[in-house]
Amino acid sequence: MKRVSGVRNNNWYLLLFCIFCIQLLPTSSSAQFNIKTGYSLSYNSPDVSSQLFSDFNTTNDDWLDNKFKDFRWMHGLHLGGRYLIAETVGIELGWITKFDKTDAEGITLNVEDFYRKYFYSLNQLHFALESIVTDHFGIGASINYDILSIKARYEDKGSKSRILRDNNYSSNFFITYYTDSSNGVRFALRPYVRVPWTSLNYRDLSNDLNETSGTEALPDKTLHFGISLLFFNGN
Repeated sequence: MKRVSGVRNNNWYLLLFCIFCIQLLPTSSSAQFNIKTGYSLSYNSPDVSSQLFSDFNTTNDDWLDNKFKDFRWMHGLHLGGRYLIAETVGIELGWITKFDKTDAEGITLNVEDFYRKYFYSLNQLHFALESIVTDHFGIGASINYDILSIKARYEDKGSKSRILRDNNYSSNFFITYYTDSSNGVRFALRPYVRVPWTSLNYRDLSNDLNETSGTEALPDKTLHFGISLLFFNGN
């Protein structure tokens, strides 16, 4: 019954998002297309992976020389395009990719060298609608398809092996500040919050970190608070 309740809650979120998007639709047909490029920085605090790293650090505190840190600050590219209708509504398609990494090393109680480095990436494909309230201010929301990937390196300078891949759905809610156009380019500053609708499963990370073979899901739904620095061509 809990699973059915969760699906119903997600349907309500989708319905509210659709209503919000409909309210943004314009009545004029004039439009222009803009290329969007930029850089994104975000902060998050994933409970599950944070707990996994914390437990590992505590359990092996007596021999770890360098301990794992949490996946908190992520950064990467923000690319896509925008269809601006009647200078009042922007319809965007885009891709955001963000990265982080953490590592630990030491000599175990069995006098064996331990080295582990995890590379975290989150790729986000999104469809967004934005209401252009004034020449310099907009507010909007997106629906995202997120792909989480974690790779591990077991030797310094060694090759990477993917140990986790999962996906979920989320939304970004954002406001945008636009500067005046200069030489056909507009700069924009966009703070946002990413709200997950479904969970990401960190079970494979736990199995790799602790050398176990568990199957029970370790779901995590984490808010991201971020900001994107964007450039749009055109006026």
